[in-house]
Amino acid sequence: MERRDCLMRPLRYLWAVIRRGQGIVYHIFPDRFMKTPPGSAAATGLAPWGGSRPSRESFYGGTLKGIRERLPYISSLGADYIYLNPVYRSRSNHRYDVDDYTRVDDLLGTGGDDMRELTREAHGLGGIRVILDVVFNHTSVRHPRFLEFMERGNDWYVRVPRARRKSGTYFPGYETFEGHAGMPKLNHRSQAVIDMIRQTIRYYVEEWGGIDAVRVDVGGHSLPPRSLQGTEV
Repeated sequence: MERRDCLMRPLRYLWAVIRRGQGIVYHIFPDRFMKTPPGSAAATGLAPWGGSRPSRESFYGGTLKGIRERLPYISSLGADYIYLNPVYRSRSNHRYDVDDYTRVDDLLGTGGDDMRELTREAHGLGGIRVILDVVFNHTSVRHPRFLEFMERGNDWYVRVPRARRKSGTYFPGYETFEGHAGMPKLNHRSQAVIDMIRQTIRYYVEEWGGIDAVRVDVGGHSLPPRSLQGTEV
């Protein structure tokens, strides 16, 4: 299957690979996979590597360079794909609340260079393909378009009346991912949002070394198919 087909049908393609036994997918949570000294200048206050129980707030300092160093090992296992949890800029260790879709998080690597090198080296090791986890259902509250939305309004997000939780607290006055105030939901009726999704996927392919496919988080029930149409490159 060609790369453009993968981009047109990211969810269907990824699960077909797994279900039909057409390849081995090696799943990586970047922050906790492989740490490489001396690490990023942003790597301060990291949790000890090994021996400590992870928390929602802990960072361990895994890097894209560390993944590159372990590619021969991954290849020796017969893996056909590496599937990376989000790598873009975020202040959470899971990075599902995105600050910037087109910037690799500083803790993981330098700009897009490390992502390009990772993709290039993976392709050179028997053609291992790279799948990125992307989150187009929601962003973080630090995303520039959300800050703009709160300050003067735009159509990237949707305002809703505040609602009381059973605990006595309130939902914020905008649509969210399952009530999480820190994850405001994007408005997929907005042409600006649709354009952003298409441009971002093209960016990953063109600027990050030829990403082979994407897995769309929360894509099965909340992301309209039209949002992904036209993402072939």
